[in-house]
Amino acid sequence: MKLLAIERYHVRSGVLATLRVLDAAVLAEHAPAVVQMLSADMWVVRYRALQVLGRLDSAVLEQCAPAVVRMLQDDEVAVRVTVLQTLGMLDDAGLSEHAPAIVKMIGDDANDVRVEAVTTLSLLDYDAFQEHVPAVVDFLHAEEEGVLTAALTLLEQLDADSLEALLAERMPAVVQLFEKDNTWKVRFMALQLLGKLADGALFQHYCPVVLGQIYEEEGADSELGHMVTAIIEEAERNGGEEGTMSFGSLAL
Repeated sequence: MKLLAIERYHVRSGVLATLRVLDAAVLAEHAPAVVQMLSADMWVVRYRALQVLGRLDSAVLEQCAPAVVRMLQDDEVAVRVTVLQTLGMLDDAGLSEHAPAIVKMIGDDANDVRVEAVTTLSLLDYDAFQEHVPAVVDFLHAEEEGVLTAALTLLEQLDADSLEALLAERMPAVVQLFEKDNTWKVRFMALQLLGKLADGALFQHYCPVVLGQIYEEEGADSELGHMVTAIIEEAERNGGEEGTMSFGSLAL
């Protein structure tokens, strides 16, 4: 690995590209030298080094993970995206260990990074995923559409019971997404989320007013209007007479 000591980015980049084709067991012998390239001045070298580390077996990659996680602060979007892709190669335990750092990337300035953070977190097994979802809810107070949609995409992966338990004390964060200054896409995704709660007490408590507001503002013939109608009808079917009484004030 003496060539990696040559401080010319095209030399280092070429060496790292060659290392990527090695067997994982052979590559493991050179992992320490590759990790050192994460501090290279040229972003393309850092990028190539991360690609190489992503080829390691998960157990060896876990040993390098602290250095990889630190690269989430890199100035280059392509580097941050590749960090997340590399962390996605960890086994369930390793990925869960570093999930808090990945969750923070939902608030990244770059949409590509946010999307990759969602993709990486989606690789967690369901129980581990649930542990980190409360931190995702905090992003529902953000102002940028991309941050909100990333958070909502992750919350949509929860089953109805888990979602109801999670939002029991956090429902105002969802309700405020229906304010007029939020984009149509955010309101649409938030409405999809509420639809998963249609047979629960939380829905009965919070949603009639919200759905009525959407129905009135968007109109019955709009896509959101049709969604509201479907959600209310589903809630009434699940709630029987009590459900019908709860939603009786919303004229369908």
